[in-house]
Amino acid sequence: MITAEEARKRAKTKYEQEVRSELDEIDRQILAAVDKCDTSIFIYHSIHAETANRLRDLGYIVEQDNFRNEVNITIRW
Repeated sequence: MITAEEARKRAKTKYEQEVRSELDEIDRQILAAVDKCDTSIFIYHSIHAETANRLRDLGYIVEQDNFRNEVNITIRW
């Protein structure tokens, strides 16, 4: 059995990988939107809080709208 410390390390690594993956996908979507002269994208699922924070740090406006069981994220620049 792994130790609690090892479990925490693995969880942190997994979380960081998921955030990186979300940022990579959002980057692709932003670049595609820019090519179409758009100034925002919409994501129809939740993202990690750290992903939203990093986007805000880069100057993006990140808004979340919850309606019933649906999550919509708007990212503007």
